[in-house]
Amino acid sequence: MHKSYFSVLVALLRRAIKLTGPFVTMVFSMITGDMFTFSIIYIIILFGFSQAFYFMEKNIPSPNNWRKYPTTWVALFQMTLGDYEYEDFSDSNYPLMAKFFFVIFEILMPILLLNMLIAMMANTYAAVTEKSEKEFLKQVSWAFQFHSNLRSTAIKDLQEME
Repeated sequence: MHKSYFSVLVALLRRAIKLTGPFVTMVFSMITGDMFTFSIIYIIILFGFSQAFYFMEKNIPSPNNWRKYPTTWVALFQMTLGDYEYEDFSDSNYPLMAKFFFVIFEILMPILLLNMLIAMMANTYAAVTEKSEKEFLKQVSWAFQFHSNLRSTAIKDLQEME
C-alpha cells in the first residue's frame, strides 16, 4: 500500500512540470534500478570479505571489531568509507594474507564499485534523456495531428452549415 502512494506521488510529480518530468523519472529509475543493483552487489562482496577477515582476525587478543561476525560487517563498511587501522593487520595470525585481502578490498569496494555505480547512473541518465526527447517529439506530433484533425473537422462543419 505504501508503494502505491509513492508511485502516485511520482506520477504526479512527473506530470506537474514539463521540465521536471524527465528528472523525476531519472531519479526514480536510479533509485529503483541502479542503487538496488549496486546494493545487492555490494552486500554480496561485503559478505565474502567479511568471511575472510572474520577467520583471519578473530583470534587477535586485543579488543577489536573482528571477534563477532556482525561487527566484522560494520568494520568492513567502515573500511569502505576509509576508517581503518592498517597496523591492526600486523597482529593477525596471517599478517601477509590480511594485508593482501585489505588491499584487494580497498581496490574493489570504494574504487571499482563506486565507478560502476557512476557508470550505471550515467547509462540511466542517457536512456531517460533519449526517451524523454522521443516522447516530446511524439507529443508534438500528436498535438499537430490533433490540431489538424480538429481544424479539418471544423472546416467540414462550417461547409455543412452553409
